[in-house]
Amino acid sequence: MQTESGGSENSSMEDDAETSGSSMAGNTDQENGNMIEESAGTAENTGDVPENTEIGETDNSAYKDSASQEEKVYPAWDFELVDQYGASHRISDYKGHIVFLNFWATWCPPCRAEMPYIEELYEEYLKKGDDSVVFLSIAFPGYGSETSESGIMDFLDENGYMYPVLMDAEAQTMIDYGVTAYPTTYMIDEEGNIYGYVTGSMTKEVMEEVIEQTKQH
Repeated sequence: MQTESGGSENSSMEDDAETSGSSMAGNTDQENGNMIEESAGTAENTGDVPENTEIGETDNSAYKDSASQEEKVYPAWDFELVDQYGASHRISDYKGHIVFLNFWATWCPPCRAEMPYIEELYEEYLKKGDDSVVFLSIAFPGYGSETSESGIMDFLDENGYMYPVLMDAEAQTMIDYGVTAYPTTYMIDEEGNIYGYVTGSMTKEVMEEVIEQTKQH
């Protein structure tokens, strides 16, 4: 699903994120998943963009017809991280489930725009007792312009976000997944393989679409 969500905005990583920038080609060649085409609208920016942020437009001509290509399988990079509740998570624990894996930052306006939709979906699945989709986000306390772990937890509490947010102070997952813009969302299928990813903020409708595509592929 390699794409920038149509018409959406994303925040580029800090200039001092040297490890992330250099790892992109080596670990993720931007072909580590199929394209998810999105027909719904995307979230609008809700605040001023920091000076170190670039806003990109989607180039629809970049869409790839994955059906015309030999399908490749890319296992998701495993990790073990602890969330804001002290619970440990590993990607390998969630085989048999779809994983919605979102990378974000507190200072990122497009991230803040889509977070309410992630929370809504998380609560809806929780209320139904449906564990077919696991919602995880990863933050990087103390990395670049990001606040501390306690600051991130305060942000979550103040905004009423309850879905699991994993703390990666070493930014290792940023390197492994080749994240160069916030927000970036990876979809991981039931076999533990990367179906694809979306850069830029999404509406709830688009999130539902990419989840459904991952289920059906």
